[in-house]
Amino acid sequence: MGAWNTRAFGNDAARDWAGGLSKTGDLSLVEAAIAAVVDSTEGELDASLAQEALAATEVLARLRGHADDRDIDVKAVADWVQAKRFVPPQALVRRALQAIDRCLGQDSELRELWDESDSAGQWQADMQSLKERLLAEPRPLAPPVDPVHRAMFDMVIVGHLVRGFLLQWDEAGGPPAGASLAEAYKCVLAGDATGRPDIVLEATSRMARAASALGKTSTLQDLAVRDARILFREGRPADALAGLAPWRRVTSPEKVAARLPGLYMAAGDLDTTRRLYDEAIASAQDKLGPRIDRALLEARLGPVARARSLIDEVGDTANTDAQRSFVALVRGIVAHREGSADAIAYLLPVLQEYVGKSMTGAAAGWPVLAYCAGWSALALERTGRGKEARALAAVAEPLLVTPGNRELVADLVRARLLPADAEARSAGHRTTREDMPSRHPSDAPVDHGAFRTVPVRGINAMALLHSLRQDFAEGSGVYPFLVGDADDLDRLLDMIEPPVDGGQAILARAAGLDVPSWVGAAWKAGRQPGSEPSDQDEPEDALQPPAACKVLQTPYDMPSERLKPLQFIGLCEVSDPAEVFARLGYGGWNECPEPHVHVALHRYWRERVGTELAALQADVVECTVPRTPLSAAREAGPAVLPLAPGERIAPGASADALQDALGTMSAITAAMALARMHAAYCPDTIAQGPNGTLGKLGAALLESNCWTFWWD
Repeated sequence: MGAWNTRAFGNDAARDWAGGLSKTGDLSLVEAAIAAVVDSTEGELDASLAQEALAATEVLARLRGHADDRDIDVKAVADWVQAKRFVPPQALVRRALQAIDRCLGQDSELRELWDESDSAGQWQADMQSLKERLLAEPRPLAPPVDPVHRAMFDMVIVGHLVRGFLLQWDEAGGPPAGASLAEAYKCVLAGDATGRPDIVLEATSRMARAASALGKTSTLQDLAVRDARILFREGRPADALAGLAPWRRVTSPEKVAARLPGLYMAAGDLDTTRRLYDEAIASAQDKLGPRIDRALLEARLGPVARARSLIDEVGDTANTDAQRSFVALVRGIVAHREGSADAIAYLLPVLQEYVGKSMTGAAAGWPVLAYCAGWSALALERTGRGKEARALAAVAEPLLVTPGNRELVADLVRARLLPADAEARSAGHRTTREDMPSRHPSDAPVDHGAFRTVPVRGINAMALLHSLRQDFAEGSGVYPFLVGDADDLDRLLDMIEPPVDGGQAILARAAGLDVPSWVGAAWKAGRQPGSEPSDQDEPEDALQPPAACKVLQTPYDMPSERLKPLQFIGLCEVSDPAEVFARLGYGGWNECPEPHVHVALHRYWRERVGTELAALQADVVECTVPRTPLSAAREAGPAVLPLAPGERIAPGASADALQDALGTMSAITAAMALARMHAAYCPDTIAQGPNGTLGKLGAALLESNCWTFWWD
């Protein structure tokens, strides 16, 4: 029944009902919930109807001044009661008492459910308490809280949340060990909202791998946009735009285009910002978002008459809560700039809304909350409430004093609502790039003979690789592969010996190599006594589950897993990705196979499994695998497999269950065959890898999207 305690609002049905209550202006929803129980003629009373009726009865008890002090976390109900302050009619109170009795009766599904639990006695006691509070003599409600004071109180809590992230970062050097992706992401938002690019860059480097492993493409793109904003503010828009370009293919051109006006606005280029909004408006006449955004830009930073004209054009057609909130925000800013005392009436509800969002974890709303608080403070000061205005500006100061709010902060300083040094602090921009290499993504490609390299910011590396792969598939003739950072590039250049014939002799040898025969010979040679660890040899390792690989390792510093801030992508002119090994003369040292073996095996895998060469370093090769053995088995569809003599199908086995079993068996067979090839190609995959036996390696390959090989 979705219940976590025995009180009236301790269940999902009551909380959902409360969401509807907050949108009503009378007692009709309360009356309807009680009537659904009292007037029901069904044999058994539905549990969800009973829960809604008990919630409605609790609302009546609160309106009569007798709230359940333990139910303190239903803020929407408490706010509604304080705002409406209705006096419930006695007839409605009597019907509510009847509803409680019906919910406690023998024909109540809710009572049956509680009777089957260990909390039946507590639920009965809470229902008796509800009846007693409803019957008690009414008493006056506490005086209504001034909405400005409530907003300021809540802003203090939001300020503590933000400062908590910043202090945690400054004292511990980052989020705590084991922090979730969501917690790390809030560190990024806190750094961005308070003008701390050092936090944005470092938090991005720490959370990128986890976001990639979880397939959070939208999060990765957001991190790329915030990284680009820092470059814009540093006067490097070309670098920023070059980094964002490949994301148009990874996500969509529309998603990237929607973020560009904000980047130019952050850099103070209002002319380009206006042009981009106008282009968005022209290309999407039926969408209000760009029109409202353009109106907000003019309200904050442009001619007030233009802002008034723009918002009057679209204000009455806003059809979502978010759009209506931004329309009210624009109207409030315009009203203040025009000298109207009505400004606070527009601004205060928006301030309350974004304070509430920020308190419940919607940290992405912090920038809107900041400038809404700033304009609200100015509006309060104009209406003679200078004390509240100064207090509101003070609690909002950590979010207000940022480069994006320079003009607003200057107005607050002139109104003496912020200290004189706030304007200088908002103009400043702390950045720490001492550890960043001097080369940037806008630098020209460097020719190394057998291949070229282009630099790319770490957060954009995989997006650029994806985009260049698409170019190759469309006939560019240039295949891309990750190299890593500058040190990785130097080591690769030291190890390879590009052949003078461009790799033609290597390709000829590769064409004559019988891959299965080579694998069989290498596997046999590698399986000398003691060469392969067994479960008995390494009992501790055997207890660990197989480690499937979901993310390439090359973009990260291991074992810290931090994203390398500047990376390089190699570009090699070939017709087949496997030819890269021949062009570079890669291999032939230590246990690493000869170049022609790399060519033959990777061509064999690509033709049969669809692998793609993804990264090439001095002693590491990585591939991406679009179809793992398990996914390939699931995609294969029904198969007709004859049973060998003596085999039987389990009685009652469904066709789906049989197919799942056969598909899994097929995937395991394929994975074990691949594991033998991996071990033959790169013995260290087992000898030094996380999957220390052939069986564990095969189990890991069932669902591994990436293959990693390395040779000491």
